[in-house]
Amino acid sequence: MENLYLYLMNILKERPHTRVPSADTVLRGIEELATENISYTAEKTGNVYDFNTAEKLNQLLVKLLLATGQLTEGGEYDVDFDHQFL
Repeated sequence: MENLYLYLMNILKERPHTRVPSADTVLRGIEELATENISYTAEKTGNVYDFNTAEKLNQLLVKLLLATGQLTEGGEYDVDFDHQFL
């Protein structure tokens, strides 16, 4: 995060008018999107699993998809959900 320009340099060369926020701004955005994990205890084994629905991030992604025309308001979409307990 310290130097976003270093990591994005190849992409930015193709889009010279694209502005990149400072690392502090990106970190603040990540913190705002962070949500607490939810713990689930399996009845049979008693194992505890943590998962995160990332609701704020999901809402942002849907808004971006609507704004860019990749989704339409009121449209119906199949969503694939994959998970793996580690």
